[in-house]
Amino acid sequence: MKILFVQLWIGGLLRNVTMELVAGARLLFLIWAKIIFGLNALPRLTLQSDGSATGSWNFTNAESFIRYTLFECCSGNELCGRGIGTTVAASQYVNDTASLHKIVQNVYKGVGPKPLILSLGGFFDAPWFKELADKSTSSLDAVTHHIFNLGPGRYC
Repeated sequence: MKILFVQLWIGGLLRNVTMELVAGARLLFLIWAKIIFGLNALPRLTLQSDGSATGSWNFTNAESFIRYTLFECCSGNELCGRGIGTTVAASQYVNDTASLHKIVQNVYKGVGPKPLILSLGGFFDAPWFKELADKSTSSLDAVTHHIFNLGPGRYC
């Protein structure tokens, strides 16, 4: 089975992700692909001049997207550590992970199995990842790691 990773910029570049887009991805799943959706963690209240993003994650579209995948489907950015351009503090990601955990628990209440919550991957910064892992033990199922060796691309 082939794996297709789809990074949805929920609240970001594709502010109004339509369920038709997700339905199209579902068709790919039905044909041949295993699809993994990612939620964009960049939408914040304020982007600071030093490149840091502050404020809580804007997860407005995330819950409706998760609900859609439960009932109609099936189960990137390098923002961690020093990153490229914009970064988000580990303490803020801890809060965001807790918010996402609450959404998943609410949407999947009485339904099992519940999807796992995986952390972002990105440029490795040991203190940043340690803080995230240490403080997210009740809301994070696994920590991932990947890197874009050629940089973040033009949309970051």
